[in-house]
Amino acid sequence: MARAWRFSSNYLMDKGAFAQQADGTFALDLAKFRLAVRDLDHDLLTLEAQGDYAGAKKLLDDMGVLRPALKKAFDRLDGIPTDIEPIFVTADELAPEKSSLPVKALRKKRSGRM
Repeated sequence: MARAWRFSSNYLMDKGAFAQQADGTFALDLAKFRLAVRDLDHDLLTLEAQGDYAGAKKLLDDMGVLRPALKKAFDRLDGIPTDIEPIFVTADELAPEKSSLPVKALRKKRSGRM
């Protein structure tokens, strides 16, 4: 799951959808954002339609690396409390994180029923 958001963040940033400002914050260009999402959909769906595993792997390897500017911004978010913790059951079953607990046990533990 983490590589997916790193990938999309890098893709959108490369397309100019958002840019880092001098103060370390990011500014969104909504028009470029819309075009970048369209382009991202096109690229991913084309790879899927063509069954281009090598192309998909190359794209993920190139774009799935957290860049320093984004890492610094994401690191500033550590420690911010969240009211809702999403549980992605299907994603967890398809690509489990390095955990010794099975998904059902994690769900019970998070909900306090364990």
